Amino acid sequence: MRILVLGGDGYLGWPTAMYFSARGHDVAIADIIGGSGYARTFIDPRPGEVKESLADISKAKKLLKWKPEVSFKKGIELLKIE
Repeated sequence: MRILVLGGDGYLGWPTAMYFSARGHDVAIADIIGGSGYARTFIDPRPGEVKESLADISKAKKLLKWKPEVSFKKGIELLKIE
């Protein structure tokens, strides 16, 4: 299922996005900062960037006892720095 979460960086939006993403849904997050007068800038994807992913790590967690070293939220924060 494709799900659009508005205000994905907010108090309710972030956990909602995480909930559906962790269950294998295709989640898009939309956040408008500054209101309608804010100039939006769209950048081109980075080389090799995945356009869409329905990745599910539950099998790796179960069979390999694997767990991510970086949380999803921390990973997004790291991407914002780049």
